Amino acid sequence: MNARKISGIIIILLFFSFMLALASASQIPSSIPLQKSISSSIPKPSLPVSYSPIISSPSIAKPVLSSTPLVVRTPVTSSFHEEKTQMEDTIVTQSSEILTLDGIQIFPEDNIWNVPIDTMPVDPRSDDYIRSMGGDTQTAKPQFYSGLKNGVPWGIPYNVVPGDQPKVDVTIYYEHESDCGPYPIPENPLIQQDHDFHMLIVDKENGYLYELNKAIQQADGNWTAGSGAVYNLSSNDLRTICFTSADAAGLPILPGLVRYEEVAAGEIRHAIRTTAIDTQKAFVWPARHYASDLTNPEYPPMGQRFRLKSSFDTSGYPDQARVIMEAMKKYGVILADNAGGSWDLSGVPDERWDNEALKTLRNIKGTDFEAVNVTSLMIHPDSAQARTSVTPSPLTLTSVMPNSAQNYGAIPAVNLTGSDFTQGINIYLNLTGQPDIYATNIDVQSSEFITCNFPITGKIPGQWDIIVTNPDGRTIKQDNGFTITTSEQEPIQSKFYGIPGTEIFPLTIQFIDASTGSPSAWQWNFGDGNNSTEQNPIHTYNTPGVFIVQLIVANNTIEISASSIMTITNTNHLSVQNNGFSKISNPENILNKEGQVNGPSLDSGSIPVTREPVYSNPVIQSKALNVLR
Repeated sequence: MNARKISGIIIILLFFSFMLALASASQIPSSIPLQKSISSSIPKPSLPVSYSPIISSPSIAKPVLSSTPLVVRTPVTSSFHEEKTQMEDTIVTQSSEILTLDGIQIFPEDNIWNVPIDTMPVDPRSDDYIRSMGGDTQTAKPQFYSGLKNGVPWGIPYNVVPGDQPKVDVTIYYEHESDCGPYPIPENPLIQQDHDFHMLIVDKENGYLYELNKAIQQADGNWTAGSGAVYNLSSNDLRTICFTSADAAGLPILPGLVRYEEVAAGEIRHAIRTTAIDTQKAFVWPARHYASDLTNPEYPPMGQRFRLKSSFDTSGYPDQARVIMEAMKKYGVILADNAGGSWDLSGVPDERWDNEALKTLRNIKGTDFEAVNVTSLMIHPDSAQARTSVTPSPLTLTSVMPNSAQNYGAIPAVNLTGSDFTQGINIYLNLTGQPDIYATNIDVQSSEFITCNFPITGKIPGQWDIIVTNPDGRTIKQDNGFTITTSEQEPIQSKFYGIPGTEIFPLTIQFIDASTGSPSAWQWNFGDGNNSTEQNPIHTYNTPGVFIVQLIVANNTIEISASSIMTITNTNHLSVQNNGFSKISNPENILNKEGQVNGPSLDSGSIPVTREPVYSNPVIQSKALNVLR
């Protein structure tokens, strides 16, 4: 080979090298500014004192890959710091030099991220969770837009690398809970430019997802991160229990991102990543990690699934917003982090987003969401594989306490036990030919326990059926489950007598309540400055004198009555004086804040009473006790 030919080959090789370098520069943004290590500023988490033992994951079949190619956005300009970054859609085949996610499913189709939850029951703690997340004072907030935020794209980007991308070591702060790598980090990778610095990398050829939190390249070119995780995109295996990831919940980030291409196609087929201001020191499947010291069960745990209520009207909203809203109804959102605010929605930055359309998502209030119980979808606690068709567990009613009450007086409080009770449950009594009696003050304390009231005053006596219906339509009926009885109610009357227990002073008297009408509260005034709320108190008089002994009683209908005058002429003789009666049914003027009764002032009459028990008849009576030497 002569020198001229060799020179020609060299020129051709140099030309192709130049063209490859130029293409690379047009696809990858310039490097982010080098920053100091964050190792010293990140607090180490404390592991829980105890947790469930790890159970090996079941074998999971390899999924069928989607035939619909995903679209990867490649920036035309070489810098994130342009005022406007122009984007273009690129769908490239496997033989192309530029690798895409063509044909790659982000986890199997039966992964919990990709399974609808629109028919799942409402979680019993839903109202508590929504309230702790700000109720109607917090709204949905997309954290992805077109354009720039503080000079950088707004959202969480991702990188696609070839299977032979060189891997580099990463110094990870939470190494005891992380996958320590190495990681296939490309030159000048796309990184979320905020305090989290998430770096997501998809190895399309080998089917792996790499995610880092607080990914920062140091001045010497080495990489550090707060935490990291590696996922097999064809597997449903979850991380080791209590291990973190690039997210606080120990979950992957990529499957929860809203991408422009799927919105433009008209449907998002996965759950969306969201956040809360405060979370509980707990996690639920499929999460593996918590990031809080709050033990109050009213705060949501990591991994909690929520959905937009089906009653939320999405008509009239812009297409981009409507597609996202409908996805939150069908697939819901997963609580994955407690950074930022409540109901932050994660997505990929893209110049094709209509920012004004996305801003209408802020019309969704926290109270437009509801927490969902997805436990019945779980196949194995260490796997994200979910049942795609679920036969709901049966609704049961095992006991009702009490199961009978009278149709007058106080409205009875009833406890129901069973299984699969959910918020929004409906409970009522049914008797053929009679209007249904709907329970009030229903409190679903757990999926197995409910308290409520049956307003049965004046209702027809008989054996009524109890019907319990969940919001999803599941119903349980207990025939003749509650009996309503009736009888003529004996009127409330204050009656009492006293039996001296000594013959000399100090004089001890046993007071006995003989009131009718089933009193449930007693207030004694012994006339010497002493009082008692016992039913049958014993009282001692230290000196002779005349004392007004008064008994005020109240029953469950808040009817009040008081007493007469008792006179002791010697230790062997007591006398009682009567005066008419009065019944008081207005408790506001009678009961104090402590629930005690306050009696009216009374006049007196005279009836002799021996030491033997003698009852006084008036509903209100007053007794004066005259103790003489």
